[in-house]
Amino acid sequence: MAGFRLPAPSPLEMSDRNLSKAWTKFHQNFTNFELATGIKEKGDAIRIATLLSVIGQEAVDTFNTFIFPTGDETKFEKVLEKFENHCKGKKNTTYERYMFNCRNQQAGENIDSFVTALKALAESCEFGELKDSLILDRVILGISDRQLKQQLLRTEVLTLDKAIGIIRTAAAASAQLDHMTSESSEVHALSKHSQNRSGKPKYTHVNRPKHPTGSSSRNKSSKKGICRNCGSAFPHDGDCPAKGKRCNFCKKLNHFSKVCRSRLKSEPEQANTIQQNQIENPDSDSEYTFEVNPSGSRAKRPNINIDVAGTNIPAVIDTGATVNVMSEDIPIQVLTGNPCSPT
Repeated sequence: MAGFRLPAPSPLEMSDRNLSKAWTKFHQNFTNFELATGIKEKGDAIRIATLLSVIGQEAVDTFNTFIFPTGDETKFEKVLEKFENHCKGKKNTTYERYMFNCRNQQAGENIDSFVTALKALAESCEFGELKDSLILDRVILGISDRQLKQQLLRTEVLTLDKAIGIIRTAAAASAQLDHMTSESSEVHALSKHSQNRSGKPKYTHVNRPKHPTGSSSRNKSSKKGICRNCGSAFPHDGDCPAKGKRCNFCKKLNHFSKVCRSRLKSEPEQANTIQQNQIENPDSDSEYTFEVNPSGSRAKRPNINIDVAGTNIPAVIDTGATVNVMSEDIPIQVLTGNPCSPT
C-alpha cells in the first residue's frame, strides 16, 4: 500500500439548489475519508485544516463569515455544526417532496436503482414513519410497465419489499422470454433454409407476361437450357447457330422462325394456358414456377350457330364449361312479344 493516495472528496457546491442534500453527501464522503486516512485520530486543528482544504473555496469563504463563541472556532465538532446549520437551514421541505413525487422510473433503469433514488430523495422530505409507505406509492405510480403496475395494485397486503420482489421477478421473466424468443427465431430460420436445400421442389404461383419485351430478352432463355434465338440447348459450345441468320417469318436477324416471337404472338391461344418454367435459385436444387395466362383478345375461338325456336344464336364452344351461359338479350330476342315469367 506504499505510495497509495486516497482521493479527497469533491468540494461542497455552495450554489447547489439543494444545498441540504449536497452537504449530506459531502459530510458522508468526508467522514469516510477521515477514517480511511487516519485523520480522525488526529487533533482538532489537523481535522479542521483538512476539512477546509477539501471543502472548496466557496465553503471556506462561508466559514470566514461564521461567528463562534470564544474558543469554539478551534473545535472540530463546533465547526462541523456551523456548516450543518448553515446548509440544512436552507432546505425547503415542500420542494423536496415535490422532487420526490416527480421521480419516475427512467428508461433502462432497473427497480433497485429506482428504489435507491427514491430513498435518497425521501431522506430530506421528513416523512417520518410514513417513509416506506410513501416510497411504495411512488414505486407503483412511477414504474413504466403498465401491466406490472396493475398487478401491484391488485396485490393485497403489499409492502415495499414485496413489491420490489414482484418487479424483480417480472423483469427476470421478461429477459428470459426475450432470450428464448430470439433463439427460437434463429432455429426456425435455420430449419427453413435447410428445407430449401433438401432437393424437394418448391412451387410458387406467379403472374407475369408470356412474351417479354426488350432487346435484352432475346438473349435469355425462357426455359432453363433452351436458347430463345435458335431453340436448341443452351449454353452453346460456340456461337449461337442463329447468329447472323434471318428469320423466315419476320425477316429479322439473329433468330429462327420456330422461336420467333412475332409468329408466336400471331398463333391462336387456348382459353387458359398453363406454363411451367424451371428457374435457377441458389436456395433450391429444383424449383418450378407455374403461371396461368388468360387468352388474348385476338385469339381465334371455335364458334357455331345454334337454332333456338327458329332463331340462329352464335355460341362459343368451351369443352371445359359445366354450365351454359347467355346474356339476357338472347331470350328476349328469341321470345320477342312473349313476356318472360318467373319459373
